[in-house]
Amino acid sequence: GRNTAGNVVPDGTYTIMLTSTQVGGVKKGAATTTVKIDKVKPVSSSVTPSSPSVYPVVDALRDSVTLGAKTNEAVGSYAVYITNSTGTRVRTITGGARPAGRVDVTWKGTTNSGKRAAAGIYAFQVLLVDVAGNQTLSAKGRVTLSWKKLTAKTGTKTLTAQGAAIG
Repeated sequence: GRNTAGNVVPDGTYTIMLTSTQVGGVKKGAATTTVKIDKVKPVSSSVTPSSPSVYPVVDALRDSVTLGAKTNEAVGSYAVYITNSTGTRVRTITGGARPAGRVDVTWKGTTNSGKRAAAGIYAFQVLLVDVAGNQTLSAKGRVTLSWKKLTAKTGTKTLTAQGAAIG
């Protein structure tokens, strides 16, 4: 925004008044409204996956991973871009308004077309767009995708003290 002198105004809340007059100076109408000027980009931090690896074979063992970042202010929208090791974007997950704090999405190892992404190391970045339209792209996070099937194993082992002197 600019003031009446044409200078750029600093961030803040301003009241705008609009008046209209007829020929002869008789007031026809007036209106006021409040606007907020915000040119500061949101800040992202803690760009992390919920786990360093994801195994999206449906077996209830790390079938998906949460990808996201922390933001210092409310956002009007966000997008998480997932790229393969050559830098090709394989998946974009978008969302709407979120309060300040974590902005997270769940990825199940699929591409934008719904196909399985190849096993490998993937990078992700979070685009944050605040309610004023200012945007920032986070640092990169990393996650490894594997199509190996995990198996949960449990067991017991009995230890004995053979030949131990008790004393």
